[in-house]
Amino acid sequence: MESLKEILPSVKDKEEGLEYKSSIENKLKEELNAKKIFFLSSASAGIHLIYKMYKNILIQDQGIWKGYYDIAKYYDVNLITIKSNYGILQDDLLEDYIEKYSPQALIIQSLSGYIAHQNVKDLYKVCKRNNVALINDISGSIFLKDISTCKYSDILICSTGKPKLLNIGFGGFIATNLDIKNYKRFLYAFKVPNIYYRYLNDEIQIAKERLKKLIYYAKIFKEEIDLCLHKDRIGICIGIKYNKPEDLIKRFKFKLDDRSSLITLCPNISRFNAKGFVLELKKIDVLKIEEEMMIKLLNHVKKLL
Repeated sequence: MESLKEILPSVKDKEEGLEYKSSIENKLKEELNAKKIFFLSSASAGIHLIYKMYKNILIQDQGIWKGYYDIAKYYDVNLITIKSNYGILQDDLLEDYIEKYSPQALIIQSLSGYIAHQNVKDLYKVCKRNNVALINDISGSIFLKDISTCKYSDILICSTGKPKLLNIGFGGFIATNLDIKNYKRFLYAFKVPNIYYRYLNDEIQIAKERLKKLIYYAKIFKEEIDLCLHKDRIGICIGIKYNKPEDLIKRFKFKLDDRSSLITLCPNISRFNAKGFVLELKKIDVLKIEEEMMIKLLNHVKKLL
């Protein structure tokens, strides 16, 4: 007969990865100017938290994950979409919306649709002046200075799912300087397995270089393709307005190793709401691929347009 020791996993196995938690927590607090970090089984848990904390919320009308809208259906919250320039919010228009709707919070994605950076500092000034909490999704911009920090946001939400800058495949975290102790029991239901911290430690080591290369390649694509949206803004994906995106995708030759597409068709609330497509550079392993291959991809897209 097998002993309990043979049947049950060892305590050591259960604890594997826990030794990284403290150092990761301190690293993120320093990088994000945050006093508190809460690791979660999914970044969606952070969205659930937001909808428990706030009931009247402004949210950008495009360029933000559609899950923010989907999850809101399960809560007694009033989501008010604020008009944008293909995902980019204007601080003067934000003032008007705040005056009209008296929201408690504003939800943004700091790299709207992963295509272009928001003027986070300006938006935060407006929010601060009007006692509105700024909720900032930094899944595509973590470690990007002044865009992804609690210095200019009240709550940061970061997914570490796939494909992201912290590319684990599951999990996420929130960072904040707010006092949310009343919600700790709620967050406990979304805790991560200890092995998560080992994976996160590995990803943090390479995330800045991944971000740097994605921004570098995105800049080249924007310079070379006239139809790109937000050519003057930082991004890690490429948004292109195009009248026949369905036709283009049929002629597009590049595939990822898992055979998934590098193209997202638009209009798409998670990217931009107009005819066109997004070239998902963030899906490419830019730390391993040769620059020559990225130039081939660029030239292929230019020929199709």
